Amino acid sequence: MKRLTTITDRLLSRFVPERTASADCWWNTYYICDGGPKYLCRRNSCTGEEICELRPGWCW
Repeated sequence: MKRLTTITDRLLSRFVPERTASADCWWNTYYICDGGPKYLCRRNSCTGEEICELRPGWCW
């Protein structure tokens, strides 16, 4: 049964990103504005994961 659990954990770990609980990690927040829609982006300092969301407003 333990072997089945190990195999299941390995398979699931491919689909679920590993979360870092380190106090040394932070999210860098910035806007992308090039004369079009405005995006709010966040990048994780440890994993490099980047998440961008469309925000109301327009950049000129």
